[in-house]
Amino acid sequence: MPLRVESVVIDANVITVTARSLQPSSVCPLCQTPSTRLHSRYRRTLRDLPWGAWPVRLVVRVRRFRCVLRTCRRRVFTERLPDLAPPHARSTARFRQSLSEVGVVVGAKPGARLAQRLSLPGSASTLLRALPLPPPIPPALPRVIGVDDFAKRRGRSYGTLIVDLERRRPLALLEDRTAPTLAAWLKGQPQLEVVCSDRSTEYARGIALGAPQATAVADRWHVLKNLREALERLLDHHQKELRAITLPVASREGDADPAEKVETPARLPATPSPREQAIREGKRERRRAHFEAVRAMWAEGANLVAIARHFGLSRTTVARYVQADAFPEWAAHPQRPGILEPFEAYLQRRWDEGCHNGLQLLREIQAQGYQGSHKPVARWTRARRPVPARTTPTKDRADPAVPPAVTDPDPARRPSSRRLAWLLVRDPERLADAEAQALAQMREACSAVATAYPLAQQFGRMVRERQAAAFVPWLDAARQCGVPELKSFAMGLRRDQPAVEAALTLQWSNGQTEGQVTKLKLVKRQGFGRGSVDYLRRRTIGAA
Repeated sequence: MPLRVESVVIDANVITVTARSLQPSSVCPLCQTPSTRLHSRYRRTLRDLPWGAWPVRLVVRVRRFRCVLRTCRRRVFTERLPDLAPPHARSTARFRQSLSEVGVVVGAKPGARLAQRLSLPGSASTLLRALPLPPPIPPALPRVIGVDDFAKRRGRSYGTLIVDLERRRPLALLEDRTAPTLAAWLKGQPQLEVVCSDRSTEYARGIALGAPQATAVADRWHVLKNLREALERLLDHHQKELRAITLPVASREGDADPAEKVETPARLPATPSPREQAIREGKRERRRAHFEAVRAMWAEGANLVAIARHFGLSRTTVARYVQADAFPEWAAHPQRPGILEPFEAYLQRRWDEGCHNGLQLLREIQAQGYQGSHKPVARWTRARRPVPARTTPTKDRADPAVPPAVTDPDPARRPSSRRLAWLLVRDPERLADAEAQALAQMREACSAVATAYPLAQQFGRMVRERQAAAFVPWLDAARQCGVPELKSFAMGLRRDQPAVEAALTLQWSNGQTEGQVTKLKLVKRQGFGRGSVDYLRRRTIGAA
């Protein structure tokens, strides 16, 4: 489209560029008939990309033409400038494209703030309108896709993300994760050959209804995850037998070379005050009351959903209470580095020198750059005092007749069922000495664990090395092993046998889909949890 610049005016606030069109004729947008009959002229003002820090205003002298076709309803039409700006637009196409790029990368409100700094004025609503629309048809018909769900509102509503695994790009966002919705989308893609998904029954039914010609592939990571969950249920059923198993709080032994370890002062666990201890005991008693009430309702014949609704608990918690053979105690969390870690060596040296005044120690480390409050220092000193300081409030003082508890600088804790389940599925050669010892104690203390361990190891090797020929023999062995949890797991695999065998045979998996879901979560959180499905489509599929 030819344009002639007539003038450029630069003032303190804006650069104004005046131009006019040189097209000899224009085409009627209704009947597509070219016309040279001039009707009138007018000025069209457009916002263009800035020149440095100066905003640019483009004033174009545009003409109106008369349509020469007498039967056309449009008697007068305006000259079109397709390369410069669409009809009725107040900004140029490249200005809108720049806003679109900012909105895709950053989002609406953050993008509006960034656009102001880039001299691209536009509100959050403007950026939302500038976001690209996803194409109705994929640019290339996919052959291999992955399907996974994402949370619109966690625990309440979910959608479905479909990804082209060959081109590594999202294809569609569906409003829910039901089988009819997925089947309706799949019916429009008859060229599909492979569909990967987790072991969701809804997705399996949707694939069978919408793409019966495609090969369903179960995600290998989810298959191993289901094995670990079955082992967790097994360990929950045998808590009494495994109660004596302990593991160190610290990270795995052998992670670093002993010669490279740096000597650091022993960190004592924080000693809770009597008030904090009373709060913990109260929470434990409430959990125990829930545990006994849940088991009583279960014995009376109530189902998991009714029990969860009655007590306001999640179905996962209710299932764990029902399956446990004893009250599941909370495992102590490992102590993590805190804000005092860079100053602990200095504090320990001053403590050994006899300075037991917490405020004095606080002032000294503040001079060295400490920016925290006095509470971490108070907890640090309280854990090392045999008796409370004179300034300790009376309500937080311990009974002087009771000797203080002796704390171990490297305590061991009763591990959770999840951590013990990891010992059953991990490679034995990668276990630390303490973990290998705990595994041996588990196998010796519980016969069911001893039976399940070789089957779990065999299944892990079979999935990682894709030994499809060993799948059916493993199913038979698991169903006859006498462990109910593994038997239930094997029966579920038997129902999904074609999809699992395809996972052990084909190269495709749902890893790329999981990565796209992670990216979608980032985009959603940039909208502070208020991004609609249409907004997510524009920022993911439209941008791709």
